[in-house]
Amino acid sequence: VMGRTSSDYFGNGGGIHRYRGNATIVNTVITGNTAQGNGGGIDSGRFGSNDVLKIVNSTISGNFAAFNGGGIDLLNPDGSDIVMLENSIVYGNTALEGADINVDAGTFSAQNSLYAFVNGAIADNGGNITVPGQAPASLFTNYQFAVADTPTLLGDFSLRPNAIAIDTGN
Repeated sequence: VMGRTSSDYFGNGGGIHRYRGNATIVNTVITGNTAQGNGGGIDSGRFGSNDVLKIVNSTISGNFAAFNGGGIDLLNPDGSDIVMLENSIVYGNTALEGADINVDAGTFSAQNSLYAFVNGAIADNGGNITVPGQAPASLFTNYQFAVADTPTLLGDFSLRPNAIAIDTGN
């Protein structure tokens, strides 16, 4: 999912806007997306009834949100929505709050994943790597950083041979 700009009324969900219902994202790169509101890569929730978004073996990087969650934003007013991150990377995104992940309300869990800049609580289900302060260029083969309100479609998001995420998933 590359190079999209949010078009809903509030400008949420540059790449993907999951409003209601269960969804699974597998083996996907989400990059170069822009949200004028929240969730540059993915905006999840708003009103739901225990809806689940599962993200597996995916990379979310190089996205921009003007407000919250450059990579992923989870906001569910009744707190019932769930985001599950497994064997994935959410890193190198840009936003005012929670550059990579923003959790306002709802449940966010992660297992065997790599992420850095988080606003809100994440349930650590084991095997995670948090890397605040480490340059994305040390992880990816040819990373191009999203700057200000300009996301990036450039770069190669495959991991460098010596990246800390190599052989850490399941």
